[in-house]
Amino acid sequence: MKKILILALLFFLSACAVKKDSFKQSKSIYLTAKFANGFRLSEAGFLYENERYKILELYKLGQGIFKLNLARQICVNELCYSKENFNKTFFKMSHYEDFLQDILDKKPIYKALNLKKTSCGFTQKIKNLNYELCGSTLTYVDKENNILLRINGL
Repeated sequence: MKKILILALLFFLSACAVKKDSFKQSKSIYLTAKFANGFRLSEAGFLYENERYKILELYKLGQGIFKLNLARQICVNELCYSKENFNKTFFKMSHYEDFLQDILDKKPIYKALNLKKTSCGFTQKIKNLNYELCGSTLTYVDKENNILLRINGL
């Protein structure tokens, strides 16, 4: 009976052990954002990446104030959205499913529509959207919906 109790205790204690995912890359960034839902911030943080997902964490005075987890869905401070609902809520447009993924990967959006290469990266102008990558600075502006997303350090 004692052996069963010890085995059960070990089983329950091992279930509490958390395996930390290792990230193949982490970058320090500075993010300035103004979204359609009124959410605004301008803080420093880190972008962690591995094969399965990305985590964007922002800090103020050493305290975590914002966490975005991008995987099959997008979670903002533990509130999760489908990718389409995230785009509708924060960008005021449904866009396409991997829109934010393409931005964080520094890829052209909308299958490189109206892409112009520049000496430091590229620009895209699609209707009211201006999207630009120059070196390690990415800027997305939606003039119609008054949205700004600027990430330095990508």
